Amino acid sequence: MPSITVFTPTYNRAHTLPRLYQSICRQTLRNFEWLIVDDGSTDGTQALVEQWQSADNDFPIRYIWQPNQHKKVAFNRGVREARGKWFVPIDSDDELLPDALEQFMRMWQSIPEAEVDRYCAVVGLCVDVHGAVVGDRFPSEPLDATAIEQWFDHRIRGEKLGCLRTDVLRSYLFPEDIPNYVPESVVWFPMAQRYTQRCFNVPVRIYHRDVESTTQPVNALRAKYQNAEGAVLSYAEALNCVTWARCLKSPLRVAFLAVQYGRWALYLPKAKRRHKPARIGARVLAGVMRPLGWVLYGLDHLRLTSRVRDGLARFRARFH
Repeated sequence: MPSITVFTPTYNRAHTLPRLYQSICRQTLRNFEWLIVDDGSTDGTQALVEQWQSADNDFPIRYIWQPNQHKKVAFNRGVREARGKWFVPIDSDDELLPDALEQFMRMWQSIPEAEVDRYCAVVGLCVDVHGAVVGDRFPSEPLDATAIEQWFDHRIRGEKLGCLRTDVLRSYLFPEDIPNYVPESVVWFPMAQRYTQRCFNVPVRIYHRDVESTTQPVNALRAKYQNAEGAVLSYAEALNCVTWARCLKSPLRVAFLAVQYGRWALYLPKAKRRHKPARIGARVLAGVMRPLGWVLYGLDHLRLTSRVRDGLARFRARFH
């Protein structure tokens, strides 16, 4: 049995998967499997992976195809199907540095055996193709902090990559009853209520920015409506993490969460506004900030309406 499952959810990324495959082949640690969950690709991804499966690799490649159901469902499928004790999710358009898996195992080995049970992950940095760190470095090394503490207290931003315990992930799956995009915080923040992470300023992933955008300004308002329920749930989970100490230390940050919660809730019909903060104090805060949520909601529509109007004007200008 492999000790690590390298997991890749993918959708129509046959043009970027080869560089990820090459980076996986170069890993210095070899006791791993590569698990790919294809979320309904139609670009020849399956034939490409079958070529790699028939090649002379010293690690297993497992491929699962499913009808398109969004990344959250593919991620849950990967967690359920994983055979490794450790789980490393890597997107289909990125790369692992050659010693990434070896570095992750060193990070886990740095934790005393008696304390491992309170950790859910070890985390490293991401770099771009030029080797520059993407996002913030950790303020100390190692840094033992939950996802909540990293966001609220240390204000760490930007791309990171973690190696997680598979058994813990299976208790914190993405909700599949919410349509379209669901932010990762709906998993990481509840997990942070019980588990911490050990973080290192060690690069483990190459983050690529060359994936084309498929969202056009004309469709931006529709996208907001489609993704609103996931956004509301993510802000509700974040508000559940707010304490009085955090309110006093970072009042603007806490207010931002409450305003965004109110803003995104307005994109939902009342019948679907089921995701509310569990704590009474968080609900009161959301109520106090609701007027500002209305303001942002109104500005969204004014801004998007202006973009559509400008786009139509440019379109008409082409034919005059």
